[in-house]
Amino acid sequence: MSQHARACIARARHSAQRAFVALEFALQSLWSARRRMWLVVLGAAIGFGAIDSMLIIGSSVQARIQSSLDSLGGDIVTLSVTAARDEDKLDPFMSRRAMFRRPAPMPQGDAAALDLGSLGQLISAMPQVDGTAWVNQGGQSCSVSADDVQGLQTLQVPLAVQPLLSFQLGSGRLLHPGDLGQPNMLLGSEALETLRSQRPGAGIGSQIQACGRSYRIVGLLQPHPGSDFVQALQINSSAMVASHTTDADTRGSNPTRSLLVRLHPGTPAQAFAKELTERAQRLLPGYSVQATGAWEFIKLRQEQAALYARFLAVLGSVSLLVGALGIANMMLVSVSERRAEIGLRMAIGAKRADIVVQFLCEGVLICLVGAALGLLLGWVVAKIALGLGGFDAVLSASVIVKASLLAVGCGIVSGAYPAHRAAAVEPVSSLQG
Repeated sequence: MSQHARACIARARHSAQRAFVALEFALQSLWSARRRMWLVVLGAAIGFGAIDSMLIIGSSVQARIQSSLDSLGGDIVTLSVTAARDEDKLDPFMSRRAMFRRPAPMPQGDAAALDLGSLGQLISAMPQVDGTAWVNQGGQSCSVSADDVQGLQTLQVPLAVQPLLSFQLGSGRLLHPGDLGQPNMLLGSEALETLRSQRPGAGIGSQIQACGRSYRIVGLLQPHPGSDFVQALQINSSAMVASHTTDADTRGSNPTRSLLVRLHPGTPAQAFAKELTERAQRLLPGYSVQATGAWEFIKLRQEQAALYARFLAVLGSVSLLVGALGIANMMLVSVSERRAEIGLRMAIGAKRADIVVQFLCEGVLICLVGAALGLLLGWVVAKIALGLGGFDAVLSASVIVKASLLAVGCGIVSGAYPAHRAAAVEPVSSLQG
């Protein structure tokens, strides 16, 4: 080891020893004035408790909103594929050359099914994708006879849709492979209200007429918060029947098909939707392709939640500021009372830096004890306040880290000016009284 390295280690060890001595003096000083210090700590605890309760309330509300947003379908991208059959709808601003350009031929029959099927398989194999399911855009609302339920929207869905969109049962059961080809129906919450407005008492096992066919109700769904954001499948207002509809079975009278794509957690939905639209459009030149999702609404709600949390933190900071001023005032009084002690320490070899470190340690220790008590107080207050609003209190690790860092920062700020005043004491004049 070089001589320079040994010197650096020796200086670091010497500085650590002096800091440890300053810490010991700080602890002794606080213990000797413990009665008065407890009042200061209590004031700091109230300030820290106020801001901690605001942080806990803010993080709990954000967690609740995030959980609700996740259930809204924020990780669902809907890829709508529409057959471009109308060659007369041309852009009036196209150039003359483009005006007379022959449009790309649209695949017909099996070729069309093969194209869409291949697209579904390619998307399913993408690393960002957790699952996919094809559905026909919209449902069928019909009435054939007086016995039919009026305004009931029926929809054939593949079984893969149920786990993909996380259906929650209210009663009965979900659709299973045994329901394929059978007249068994799964009702959304709004569809159930439509049914019961015309057939009071209808429920599990009831036989109903819809679109000229007889169906048996096997399950009732709970309200799905993301129904409005998955336009291809209005879950709450639909009466769903199991079908063999897959990515390769998309032929029929309806020109619009929709591929529901669930993304892996952490995948940016908006950027993925843009990339998906561009790729799908290149693969299907005879179709109009568009990917949509609920990210704009989710982004707005997240910004509102963050603004709410910041507003609560500002309110709590006012109480913390009052506590910090109380600590600074007490330490200034302590400096005046302990001038002889400070002068004696400096006379026997303590440097001004040692005095500064001692008083900074006192301020940090007071704030750390106050922060610990304030965290407990804030948790109790936040739990009561959130309980009245029907929210669960969440004490996250980030709140504890923020409270600890805030305590250290508050202690340094509160003790900075008193430490400067203490270091400015002249040893001779202080010992002379």
